[in-house]
Amino acid sequence: MNDFEENTLNDEKIKYHKRIIYIGLLAFAVLSIWTITELNGFENGLEDAEIWAPIGFVYDNFGYWSAVLISPLLGLLVLFSNVKSIMKLKENKIKN
Repeated sequence: MNDFEENTLNDEKIKYHKRIIYIGLLAFAVLSIWTITELNGFENGLEDAEIWAPIGFVYDNFGYWSAVLISPLLGLLVLFSNVKSIMKLKENKIKN
């Protein structure tokens, strides 16, 4: 594989990771808002709160704030892992 093909592959990988960042920011923001509104309703006496099962597990075992914060923390993990991947790809591109 020549340098042009390798740089093209790196460019495509960088674009992929950037798309994942944008989609992840939107998805985790929506999930966080949804979780907060559902848990607030549940705390105020709503019988049926529709939340994601892992968040329900966290709520049952660790409480309200843990369940509220799990979505943004997972979103940050996705964000930072993709930024790290982009930085590695750019570093490899510069070396070649």
